[in-house]
Amino acid sequence: MRFQLILFISLFISSAYGQFYSIEAIAIRASHYNLSFDHPDLYYEIQIAEMNKNTSLSLFYDENVQSYINLFLTERIEDLILFKKRSELIFPMLEELLAEQNIPEEIKFMAVLESGLSPSAVSPSQAVGLWQFKEITAKSFGLKIDGNQDDRNDPSLSTIAACKYLNYLNAEFQDWNLSLLAYNAGPTYLRQQIRRTKTKEYYMLVPHLTDSARNFLPALVAIIYLFNNFENHF
Repeated sequence: MRFQLILFISLFISSAYGQFYSIEAIAIRASHYNLSFDHPDLYYEIQIAEMNKNTSLSLFYDENVQSYINLFLTERIEDLILFKKRSELIFPMLEELLAEQNIPEEIKFMAVLESGLSPSAVSPSQAVGLWQFKEITAKSFGLKIDGNQDDRNDPSLSTIAACKYLNYLNAEFQDWNLSLLAYNAGPTYLRQQIRRTKTKEYYMLVPHLTDSARNFLPALVAIIYLFNNFENHF
């Protein structure tokens, strides 16, 4: 699946490594929302390293992750607050279904990036729902789509299908970060890049990925950090 970030896409294409924001821009947003930016880069690196101890994902910190933290706390602060509010209703359901399918709990944050936690989200490429399924993939994993019904809009059914798809990908790639990358960019594309580079090491693959695929995991790590440290910035 393509990295939708429907509300953010115009900002994400500005450079291969995301949009960086000046200290002045961050300070302006911080003063408006009473945000805290007293933390040095090492603070974020340590916090993410601590979170990494308790997940099956491989969480990392680099300047690209920092740029997305800055993005969500500046240009997209209103969206971050909205998504945090939506998560109070949606995350309990996601957590239950992910656990039933042996999916790492942190993968719930992927739905924030894919759809903004909106079950009715529709992308320009006609991907639909929380998990932004395109029709052919949705039907492959048991969702019904016809003139009267589109299961992609059902939060529970679409999450079950997403779990099946993610487990299918992880059975092949044997690495959750690569599996998420395959979900984002498409498994065929990722297989091609692995064959081309002769490696499954993420940082070795990064220079050969499209901008969209390259930015996906840093944006995900940023969202995971911000949701887990929300009170530290407000």
